[in-house]
Amino acid sequence: MRWVYAAALAAVLAGCSEKGPDVDKIKKDITGEMNYLAGPEGQKYLAFDGVDAAPDGDKVKVTVKGLKLVVPQAEPLTIGDIEMHVVPKGEDQYDVSDLHGPNKISFKLPEGDLTADIGSQTWSGVWSMKYHTYLSGDGKYGNVKVTGAAMKGATIDLAEIAAKSTTEDKGNGLFDQSVTGTMKPITITGPEGSGVFSSGEFKSETKGIRLADVQAFARDWQTLMMSVTTGKPADAALTGRMKGYPALVASLTMHADLAGVSFKDAAGKDSFALDHLVIDGSGGGLDQPKAGLTFDLGLLGIKLDASKLGPEVAQYAPFIPGLVKFGYALDDLPAKELWSAWIDVMGSGALQPGNEAAAEPALQAFGMRLVQLAAQSGSSFRLTNVEVEAPAARLKLDGKVKADATSPLGASGTANIQVTGLDAIADAAKQAVPPDQATGTSGAFDMVRGFSNRTTTTDNKVVDSYAIELTPAGKMTINGKPFDLFGAMTGTPQ
Repeated sequence: MRWVYAAALAAVLAGCSEKGPDVDKIKKDITGEMNYLAGPEGQKYLAFDGVDAAPDGDKVKVTVKGLKLVVPQAEPLTIGDIEMHVVPKGEDQYDVSDLHGPNKISFKLPEGDLTADIGSQTWSGVWSMKYHTYLSGDGKYGNVKVTGAAMKGATIDLAEIAAKSTTEDKGNGLFDQSVTGTMKPITITGPEGSGVFSSGEFKSETKGIRLADVQAFARDWQTLMMSVTTGKPADAALTGRMKGYPALVASLTMHADLAGVSFKDAAGKDSFALDHLVIDGSGGGLDQPKAGLTFDLGLLGIKLDASKLGPEVAQYAPFIPGLVKFGYALDDLPAKELWSAWIDVMGSGALQPGNEAAAEPALQAFGMRLVQLAAQSGSSFRLTNVEVEAPAARLKLDGKVKADATSPLGASGTANIQVTGLDAIADAAKQAVPPDQATGTSGAFDMVRGFSNRTTTTDNKVVDSYAIELTPAGKMTINGKPFDLFGAMTGTPQ
């Protein structure tokens, strides 16, 4: 979709005189904007053959001719002509409507041809020439089919995808932005089977966006990425600018939900299905000394044909989950220091693709730096919502680990665990190991049960609960009972 975005940006410049549109000015302005959007000299990722502009009633019809995607060390990928109508709005804003490209786009890739047939397409919005971005947008694309040798026998059919965005000027160069999107069935068919995503929705809210800095940052980031590919250290002035950028956003939240997910094998038989795949994420305090991040993943209504996993796995079908949730949070992150450390790695030239000998020690050093910064800032990691539910067992977990420079383990923390069906899990585990290991396996579960606070629910389910604490001194307790953590790490029996 990048070509749609870029082409629309270029088309939103318009000038009018009392006698009507000044076509020459529009053509000149749009050409200049396209050159800006294409990227800095020597690092361009877009190219075009020229721009035509002509009056069309009270609007200006604009055509960006021969739009191409520039691929380093390869032939450009031709999109074709992009057409739209533009109307001036205010001092630097422009209404864009009827934006569309070719209904058929073909690329020649190393793996073979790739063709996209687009049944319907439309895009409209308000473009700001000052910030080189849309302040609002509304687009919809339908009946899209992707085929070709590069797909290795697979095809993609998309019924419809739509998106809307709005941006609110909050003053002082700050903006808030909202984006929503929907998707109607997408089907992927290949030699090994097929998959369907019946519907989807997406939404995001971003607060405190610095649009002017976003544009400057994007160009510097492009330059930095070029230095990464060459394996040469980046210019010191560039890395200095990258470190010096203010936070581009203050906070953000996002939510995505893919519903009705199903897969069939080559024979057309159901192999896996999912009612919902839900992803949520957020970042807060990104413009403050300490920031926080959250992430949540939910797999709801899992349906899996255990017989396809082989007899060794199929016998444990009662333990295959129908629900999986995983959520975590990172608190009190020293955002600016972490960003500066990452730019040092990026600018070192050590991350050149294919140069593992240089990349590995650089990333190891970065990891050690992360630990130091987290300890100095008192950062913490929280498991906010871990849940696995199967017919025969259930696990719920939450906890927190906080960096602590005074601790021999470098951290302290707590956790709460609830297990339903522990006895059934123990029986299945004993059956899964060779006979000579059954006694040891049974003893391990006996030890686990020995630390438990065991209760029975009203529906006669046995729940084993564990409250775990790791003190700054490195001592661990489970439900108030001492647990030799160091002994467990070295294999010493409890």
